[in-house]
Amino acid sequence: MSPSVKKAKKRTAALRRAAKQAKRKRLGRERRYVAWKHLTRNQKEVARRLAHGEGCDYVHDGSWGFFDRFMIFLKGINYLATLSLDGEGYARRMITIAKLLLTYQARVLLGIDSVNKIPHMLFGDIGLLMTLGWTAIQIKQGVCKRGKGKHNGPIHKDTLPDCLQRLGAEEITQCLNNGIKLLRKIGIRFSGVFALDATDLKTTAKCKGRGAKRIEHKNRDKEGNVVVIPEMVYGFKLLLVFDVLRRYVVAAKMLQIQESENPHLLEMVDQARKNIGRDAIRLLLVDRGFLDGGRLWELKYKRGIDFVIPAKTDMAVSKDIRGMRDLPQDESLHRQQWQTEQGTVRGVGVAGLTTFDAYHDPKPKRAEAEPINAVMVTCWAGHEYKPGQEKVFLTSLDVRTPREVMDRYDLRSLIENCGNRDLKQGWLINKYPKKQVDAIRAHVYLTIGMFNMTLAYRSEEGEEIAQECIRRYRLKTMAQARHKCMIVCGDHYAIFDLEELMMLVGQPVRCPMRTDEEQFRKLHGL
Repeated sequence: MSPSVKKAKKRTAALRRAAKQAKRKRLGRERRYVAWKHLTRNQKEVARRLAHGEGCDYVHDGSWGFFDRFMIFLKGINYLATLSLDGEGYARRMITIAKLLLTYQARVLLGIDSVNKIPHMLFGDIGLLMTLGWTAIQIKQGVCKRGKGKHNGPIHKDTLPDCLQRLGAEEITQCLNNGIKLLRKIGIRFSGVFALDATDLKTTAKCKGRGAKRIEHKNRDKEGNVVVIPEMVYGFKLLLVFDVLRRYVVAAKMLQIQESENPHLLEMVDQARKNIGRDAIRLLLVDRGFLDGGRLWELKYKRGIDFVIPAKTDMAVSKDIRGMRDLPQDESLHRQQWQTEQGTVRGVGVAGLTTFDAYHDPKPKRAEAEPINAVMVTCWAGHEYKPGQEKVFLTSLDVRTPREVMDRYDLRSLIENCGNRDLKQGWLINKYPKKQVDAIRAHVYLTIGMFNMTLAYRSEEGEEIAQECIRRYRLKTMAQARHKCMIVCGDHYAIFDLEELMMLVGQPVRCPMRTDEEQFRKLHGL
């Protein structure tokens, strides 16, 4: 084949491709995309249409459509506005970002631990999809023609994790903070007692953007000798500011797993104050990972927030108060003994200790340490600590009654049980949609946002979510929705029991087990 013939064929192929691209662009400009359509629940209107034989547009089993009141609550408080991100990672958008994020949060509510289960467990629930704003045409035919016949549901299962990956750190962080600020706008009151803690989110070594740290395990061999086994751990570290009494997360940040949480103490507190108010935090309970004299001084004297934190064994202030174990009680040394379910507890409170050298204004290069109070526990649950092994806690609170300080610090355990553990076991915060840092960050922040919204939901269902836990509530709602069906008529939908549906179509059940026909007809005006 001559060179001129080859050039002619290439030119013809290029023109053919250009013509196809121009046709696709023209069709794209002329295509009418279906807007985000929200169905409204109207039991009486749907019942009237069925009773008059007007039929319906769609019928499906109730499933998690029974959870529609929670979705109505989210729309009523304008939660969807916090999900309306620009999506800077997208060149074009056929679906609103808020719709994709809300659909992903539905995955969190359902407890779907794998993206591969989304087509069957999420996209298979037509009623839930329609309450999320997907139309029947989108559910049946897909959003566009590109993936027609290739997947089950309005979009491909990978569209949701791909969306999370394209969201930048600033965008998704702002989304989380806007959701927390919304709590304050709708009248949520906070207790004033907060805990700040860090928890590890482990990944594999293949995760992009993850951190790594080396840890050591001490075991004993067959001969009884101590053997140190090193291990590399990969992943991230999640910092949370947690209301220990109301159980809301008011600030969060994700770091690499090897990073220290210490430098982020004031940053987390400042962000929490921006979200819920400058005066909302009165007491902060932290572990020794945040022990830094200069930052604790700023926390107390610059921000007016009291704190309780364990001291390290080798600190001078710890040795100082342990040397006062046998001293008599005076104006600055106070003793107290009390009983708990586990046994006797004895504590010693000492005010005005000046041996915490780092506790001063960090700006001057040389400054004298400010006085700080401390509580030493000499006996816990009936177990007497040996001299030099007592537990020491530093605080800015009054220590004339050591029990009050210890009772306050005991509340910090709630962030472990009701915060970190519930997020991991109940909300599956460590079941990542993708092994990539942006996708994991978006997944974590969206999960925390939905965690807060379920606590803020104050209807009958919301109280059950807040008081029980998401795992038990999932089982209960699924059991309650077992005999339900969702009927769609135009812009309205309703959820009826199967026995109620038979009444509406004129074929009542002879022996109803769950409904009262007379009461049902009176309630719906039939």
